[in-house]
Amino acid sequence: MKVTEYDYYKHKLAFETKEWQRPILGKKKQRWNQQFSEVLAIQHFKNKKDRFNFDPEFGLFSQEKNLNGLAGLLPWYIQESEGGTKQHRPLVGHDPIGTLAQSLARQRQADFMAVSAQKLCEHFPKLEGCSYLLLQPIH
Repeated sequence: MKVTEYDYYKHKLAFETKEWQRPILGKKKQRWNQQFSEVLAIQHFKNKKDRFNFDPEFGLFSQEKNLNGLAGLLPWYIQESEGGTKQHRPLVGHDPIGTLAQSLARQRQADFMAVSAQKLCEHFPKLEGCSYLLLQPIH
């Protein structure tokens, strides 16, 4: 993934395809169905390596070891500067997906802002169904 060339924290990403058996539960017997799931391996803070999956059943039924859980952003903390400016930040070293998102989506000295998807789509109906919105200021 070449997107990490702009990454301030220098994350290294790799997707791994894992084969596993999903149980199919019946009234009289149980069958197994062969499945494949993607696991994201992220090498980040001080070469720490974390592995995340995107399939909750894979995390529950697979025999895979060393998984950190479902991929997603953890809550960010608020850091207040001496001037009273509040900044939302991921917990570096514990939230590699958050630090990657911060590094790629934010310029230095920028801030994060949560926006209600419902309110945004009321004003901009074409954004219905969007998962992410990246805004770039025009100078």
